[in-house]
Amino acid sequence: MLALVAALAVYLLFSLAWISLPGPQYDEVLFLAAAFPPSPVSGYAADLEVFGWRGPTMLMPYLGALKGLLWRGVFWLWPASIYSVRVPAVLLGALALLLFYLWARRFYTGATALLALILAATDPTYIYT
Repeated sequence: MLALVAALAVYLLFSLAWISLPGPQYDEVLFLAAAFPPSPVSGYAADLEVFGWRGPTMLMPYLGALKGLLWRGVFWLWPASIYSVRVPAVLLGALALLLFYLWARRFYTGATALLALILAATDPTYIYT
């Protein structure tokens, strides 16, 4: 249990150490168009009206709007900034690591699952993404 918590703590430490660097990248904030009310400048590829509320379903023909709609709630609690965009994503990454560990423990030994968690939690590609 201690090793599990330590692996997740290392992931959080590495992920949050320089959270504001580098600045936002276009692909990283592309979903934000759905997090704010529509404007004439930023249209949606598709939207849907439900009980008088009009919301986006697709930002582009190949890009859905679900993440942006979820971040509307984040921005309601925490004003929009680089931190309110990235910190919830890092926390979701920690949750994904925990679920990955539980999945691996179900099919493999506890030691193997822990090793897989440590490798994933310290993988620079996972941390950066």
